[in-house]
Amino acid sequence: MIEQRLSEIIAANPDLDLLVLRTKLKEALQEYVLGFVYNHPTYRAFLFTGGTCLRLLYGLPRLSEDLDFDVEGRVDAQAFADDVQAYVQRSLHYNNMETKVTGNGMSVFLKFPVLQQLGLVHSSSDSPTLFLRCDLALEQVGLYGDQRGPISTARTMFFVRAYDLPTMFGNKLAAFIGRVYQKGATQAVPSKGRDVFDLIWFLQESQRQNWRLTPNWPRVLAILKVRTPEDVLRDAAEKAAALKPAEVAVDLRPFIEDHQMLEAFIANLPEVLPAQLTALAQHLA
Repeated sequence: MIEQRLSEIIAANPDLDLLVLRTKLKEALQEYVLGFVYNHPTYRAFLFTGGTCLRLLYGLPRLSEDLDFDVEGRVDAQAFADDVQAYVQRSLHYNNMETKVTGNGMSVFLKFPVLQQLGLVHSSSDSPTLFLRCDLALEQVGLYGDQRGPISTARTMFFVRAYDLPTMFGNKLAAFIGRVYQKGATQAVPSKGRDVFDLIWFLQESQRQNWRLTPNWPRVLAILKVRTPEDVLRDAAEKAAALKPAEVAVDLRPFIEDHQMLEAFIANLPEVLPAQLTALAQHLA
């Protein structure tokens, strides 16, 4: 079942960049795992968040490779990994998946050794394994809104529990300001390109709604430990001014199918993001 689905995606996208194609294959695996999570009596309480949530539930126009969940209370990542593996074996009839729980006990890697048979291994440096990462973070801040929402695929429908859009907006603004992205083993990059893309999308959505969509400010202030929304937007503007478009482009490349769209985004980034942040600050006033 899994191999056939992935083969269909490859056949339907013969000219797609290999990095983007791998991301699309991961998105197919995401659907299976999400269906398991939100039909499970325990895991259905997980709060779905991150880029994949924004894409599937709210229409974010980019691909996403990981699954991010916030968990209230204790989380047993090894039990989660074991339960996913049992589900894949029992319901999807796939016995080759392996799992790995990271040392901090908060991330689970699902490993599918399918790329060799799918014809996507072209050299000794190409990994034969397709990895799907599930991050389980403790929800410690509170001050959020959540909702149940449907996600439909070609094969099923399920209902996820997710943060509402103002909370997701607040999470993304806080991540843009506070996160330092580690690229590879040693290189620290000031901003994750996906955070930049997502923040611009949020600001555009807010503008479309005449700025009625705003970040969940109490949550943002608690996460960043600052006093006012004006402080937050000042810090965001400073970080936006320091962005290096080339670094943003490198991070975004596996997640944007249309190269012309990516080029236009990068070309307009230095002008658009500061202007959007200024407009949101003026709305606060």
